[in-house]
Order: sequence, then structure tokens, then C-alpha cells
Amino acid sequence: MEPVSIILTALMTGAAEAIGGDAFNSLKNLIKRKFVGESKAEMILAEYEKQPEVWEAPLKAELVEVGADKDEEILKKAKELLELVKPQEVSGTSNINIGGDAKGVVGYNISGNINQGNIS
Repeated sequence: MEPVSIILTALMTGAAEAIGGDAFNSLKNLIKRKFVGESKAEMILAEYEKQPEVWEAPLKAELVEVGADKDEEILKKAKELLELVKPQEVSGTSNINIGGDAKGVVGYNISGNINQGNIS
């Protein structure tokens, strides 16, 4: 993953996950220091937390412009945050059976045997 994508993913994940708290705020504060005096960039960062899919491209451009993607401290903090919010890995196999009146299933990193019943 390219450095700017690591930062964006960490920001998006940290904003969505309560367990990222201090690490998320630390990362955000490091980025805000890069954006000092750039009110447009600060606004984009704030909006990205609310609607990452809309503000990803503008924030990516701002991060690259200020060199955040080359800042070792920012990258280190982004990676730490991603490790904190990373789902716990479980060894072994899992079986998921879906049937009945299911309208849809959303999952994160599903692996193992997945059997799908009558889904409409």
C-alpha cells in the first residue's frame, strides 16, 4: 500500500473505530501541524471524517502537497493506528450459514466456508 493510502485508511478506520481514540487523535494532530495556515486543507480533513468517500481525493492531494506521505512520524502513527483497529485474527476455520429471509450480509475479512441459502 502506498504511504498516502496508509494515512487515509488509518484516518478513515480510526474515525470509525472507538478503540483508535488516542492514536487517532495523535495522527490527526500530526497532520494538522502540516496543514497550519491552510484553512482549505484543515476543512478537507474535518470533512473526510464525516464522508471519506467524498473527500478522499481532495485529502489525498493535500497530504501529498504538504509531504505528509513522506513524513516518517505520520506514517509510523498511521501504521500504529491500523494495528490497533485491526480485527483479531483467529486461527482455525469458520463456517457461516445464511438462510431464511436474509436480505444482505456485510462482512469484514470473511474466510472459511460460507454457505448461502435462499437470499432475495
